[in-house]
Amino acid sequence: EPTDILNAENSEILSKEVKAVIAYLNGDVEKFKNLAVEIFRYGLAPQIILQLAAKEVNFPQDWELSAWLLFYIHEKNPNDEKITQMLRGILFSAPVLGKEEEAEHLLRRFIEIDPRPEYYRWLGGYLLASKKYDKALKILEEGYKRYPSDGKLGSLLSYAYFVKGNILKSFYIFRSEKSPQSDFEENVELFALLYTPTGRELLAEKIADLFTDNPSSLEKMLYITHLTGWDNAILTFGRALEKALTYPQEEDIPYLTLYWLTELRKEKKLKPDEEKLINNLLEEYGDNPLLLLVKSYYETLKGNYKEALSFLKRVDDNRLAPAFLPGYFALKFYYRYNWNDKVLKSLTLRDIFKLLNYLYPLSPQQADLLAEKYLELNPQSNSYGVVIDTFFRLGDLNLAAKYSRRAIQKFPQNPDFLNVYAYTLLLLRGKDAAPQAIELLKKALKLSPKNGAYLDSLGWAYYLMGNFAIAEKYLKEALKIAPKDAVLNYHVGALLLGEGKPCEAVNYLKTSLKRLYTLTNEPEPGIINKVKKLLREAQKNCKTP
Repeated sequence: EPTDILNAENSEILSKEVKAVIAYLNGDVEKFKNLAVEIFRYGLAPQIILQLAAKEVNFPQDWELSAWLLFYIHEKNPNDEKITQMLRGILFSAPVLGKEEEAEHLLRRFIEIDPRPEYYRWLGGYLLASKKYDKALKILEEGYKRYPSDGKLGSLLSYAYFVKGNILKSFYIFRSEKSPQSDFEENVELFALLYTPTGRELLAEKIADLFTDNPSSLEKMLYITHLTGWDNAILTFGRALEKALTYPQEEDIPYLTLYWLTELRKEKKLKPDEEKLINNLLEEYGDNPLLLLVKSYYETLKGNYKEALSFLKRVDDNRLAPAFLPGYFALKFYYRYNWNDKVLKSLTLRDIFKLLNYLYPLSPQQADLLAEKYLELNPQSNSYGVVIDTFFRLGDLNLAAKYSRRAIQKFPQNPDFLNVYAYTLLLLRGKDAAPQAIELLKKALKLSPKNGAYLDSLGWAYYLMGNFAIAEKYLKEALKIAPKDAVLNYHVGALLLGEGKPCEAVNYLKTSLKRLYTLTNEPEPGIINKVKKLLREAQKNCKTP
């Protein structure tokens, strides 16, 4: 059967096609698949090879063959959204299958064959998710140069500049893009892949100061920081946005709502002028569900339960964007209003993390109850992990310890649970918990001998007991594995200070503080203040200039 490949001058390719067909006819399907992949890599898709490959392909075993098949189908049907999503799904399954490098290489080849904007977006997002920022910036710049009107590509490029610290370039791109107002979640699938950039509040303040005259840019940054979970930056951008807006219009309300809800979660109050503004906006846009949601949450915090429930009931007839569902579900659970526990079965790990973060300020007891119900319906280890992590980040070490202990009972061979329970006990009870913690941590290290976090925790337990020599042994081992870890450097600094070596301690404590300022959230409650206090003490006692 004649195919387009017959016109190729390269006899090697033609030979591979013939060999592939012969292998198939002889029943050697695996050899056929391997040869088919080699042919597809040349950028050619003979019809007979496509048909036979489609008949025999199995996913995920034939991951690359599956991707190539969908690539060529996508080439013939570029506007078929279902095919596009299937191809994207296969490519982004690579990390789960341990094929990260293969996916990067494949996307680069797709661009060489047919440089479509979606391939640039996918590769750029993939590289950003892998923290390969320089590579990501290069491919996104190339793509944006080809497709300057592609908004999603522009957003990714702006994000890449932001990650690299090039604030002005980041906002130059942002200013040229349309703000995502009509479809509030349109870029979630792209930004959800990305890691958060530096968490220093000074950077957020600098950005806010630069663009107080441009509410649209601030709204975009507010939206991105919401997606990355960077609460302090949300507060910074939100305050700047309030100042930048002469008087908010209805299209500004989603962004302000993200800010107000975060402010209520973190500070449990609104400023008087904010409360007045919300009431004025409610008079003008009385049926706006986001304003009603903010009022319901605020009145609940104030203890005005009857009024809060009336606002919540008015939200019920509206369809909310995904960004606002955690706050909405938190209120519904709190009041048991039209609530069904089966909802918890369908929540992702990210959903339950956010839901607990909204519910906890309203009632720690209710958050505890929600976690109980969630784990009854989702008893997997990763479900326990997210519940423990959430309470740990919220600073409720008692609840973190409670669920860590349960996790150990259910998953006794999971070293992460042994470590987090041991370390939580050390934070709760200090020296008194050290013997129990040491026993748990030695079990964890038997299961994973070269884990820096476990070595660090064990060294810290010995430090709290006053056994500095053994503590130094384990902390030095941990430093070889994770020399820049913020918590580990804090522990080493504390040890050196305890050993009477304040000048050496200064270097480690400075490293710890520097690393802590690059994180979106403190890795343990109050650690920044602890490090600052120790650093002041070390600098005071260090006599060397």
